[in-house]
Amino acid sequence: GKVVALQYREDHWPAKKTAPYQVELDPAFGSALIFAPMDIPKVIRAEMPSTFSLPEDGRDAAEVLAALKTEVAKLQDDPIVLTVSGPELMAVAEDGTELFVPKDAGPWVITMVVQGPT
Repeated sequence: GKVVALQYREDHWPAKKTAPYQVELDPAFGSALIFAPMDIPKVIRAEMPSTFSLPEDGRDAAEVLAALKTEVAKLQDDPIVLTVSGPELMAVAEDGTELFVPKDAGPWVITMVVQGPT
């Protein structure tokens, strides 16, 4: 996705409440508008050159899946994380400019809800 607004806020939020960024997701995700509730690497970061959850550097899919499950377990103990689930196989993925339907080797999605600005 790409950042489309800074200090984003919605009309129904309390006065002075903002989120650091509004983000437009890639077309593969419907170009939906979301917001990043915190400016930390777990929530917002530069786009990676390739899908990180695909096996690379000689790793196999089982190894990648095990590493992702370990990350999910760590996230469950993070105080800003309200819920976290996955990894689940993506329905559609993008590698560069090409869309593809993933096989059992990934990429994977981890869904996380974090506590927003107060």
